[in-house]
Amino acid sequence: LGVSANKVFLGGYENAETTFRAIAAQRNLPNFQPAYMIRSGDFPTIETLGENGEVRRGSMSESSETAQLKSHGKTISVTRQILINDNLGVFTNMAAEAGRAVAVFENLAVWTVVNANPTLATAPSAAMFSTTYSNLTGSGTAISATSLGVGRAAMRIQKSLDGNVLNVNPRVLVVTAAKETIAEQVLSPLVIPEAPSNLTPASFRSLQLVVEPLLDGTSTTAWYLFGNPANGANIVYGYLSGEEAPRVRTNSPFNVDGLEFQILLDFYAAAIDYRFGYKNVGA
Repeated sequence: LGVSANKVFLGGYENAETTFRAIAAQRNLPNFQPAYMIRSGDFPTIETLGENGEVRRGSMSESSETAQLKSHGKTISVTRQILINDNLGVFTNMAAEAGRAVAVFENLAVWTVVNANPTLATAPSAAMFSTTYSNLTGSGTAISATSLGVGRAAMRIQKSLDGNVLNVNPRVLVVTAAKETIAEQVLSPLVIPEAPSNLTPASFRSLQLVVEPLLDGTSTTAWYLFGNPANGANIVYGYLSGEEAPRVRTNSPFNVDGLEFQILLDFYAAAIDYRFGYKNVGA
């Protein structure tokens, strides 16, 4: 029974629709102690050698943010009578729903970080999206070819710890449920704009559109651009190394005529950078 429940649970977990992996990078942790996410700077720029052939020494900058893995879980009891009378597959459905619930929890954890816009330790210390880091348009503009261009330019000119231009290429456009239709219209090559100046460049049409209703509770107008998380990410998430999936346990309690169905998950989500995302408060 436990093996069967585990298969159904993992099926529900893997098939659940989540959006956070499009913007966040996975970094598993070896234990539950606070982890320092170290970011190193660039290798020093090489220089032309002088007449004496001296090769001058250089250095690399570094900074860090803190993240910590947490354990999460839930137990549901199922009596022996329910198991015997389970003609409608209630237990099977419960296992699948539990899998989807874990996926929803992970998705919520990552987007909670986005909504919270936490303060980073990286100097000068400021919110992950802020005018201090030049990745926030606080005045707010609607999604259009022009406003997307402003966001793309802001990401392109972000600099590394050592001051080198990163040339970050936006790959994902994240919008609220309220702005899904307008985002589709702006990115679609089939929609004729009201004016030639509103024509969306072909490069923007390759943006992956992510619609996340979890953002609507904070703002129905805000929209975001993110780069490829494989190349760098503002937000990371992860599991305990070697335990990269939820665990399912079934137990027969001593004083209960039935089973306990237990879900366990070691998971975290944290903000570690600002260079690979852009926010516009929208209009």
